Amino acid sequence: MGKTEVTKKPNLDMLKTVWAGIQDQAKFADSKAGFVAAFHALLFGFMATHADKLAKVVPANRDVAFYISAILIALYGVLTAIAVFLLISAVISRFGELAPQSKSFFGHITRQYGKDYAKYCRVASEMSDEDWCEDISGQIVEVSHIAATKHRCVRTAAQVTAIAFLFWCVALIAMFWVT
Repeated sequence: MGKTEVTKKPNLDMLKTVWAGIQDQAKFADSKAGFVAAFHALLFGFMATHADKLAKVVPANRDVAFYISAILIALYGVLTAIAVFLLISAVISRFGELAPQSKSFFGHITRQYGKDYAKYCRVASEMSDEDWCEDISGQIVEVSHIAATKHRCVRTAAQVTAIAFLFWCVALIAMFWVT
């Protein structure tokens, strides 16, 4: 059997499918960030509602359990702050300032055309399939970088959250031991 000949004809539908899939990955990372943030809110809320127990024993009972609780709560707080920073970094909007100018990215469209709808329509209509393939391919690469960055931030935040949760659990045990 001979080699199958590959055509050079652009496949816009395939590129649009790939682009949509990568955009979904960016949205998926944002969804995971929301889950991790909600988990932190639950942990912090529970800890805050029981902090009064630790506060009641501060003046009277400063034994080892108190200091262990205080250190663990502080470590939990620091790790939570790091995780929340990473989550904010994950969901913060990115506008592709370094990406090639595109006719398919809203940030570039608004910058280049403002509210000149007719100009955008004219320029977009004059683009060939090859032009659109190049444009969308640039967006695929750019959105891939954005999705990868989001997933890295969320993964690191989840790892930090796992450690924070460990400190939270031990601090909670120590806090109830103190009171």
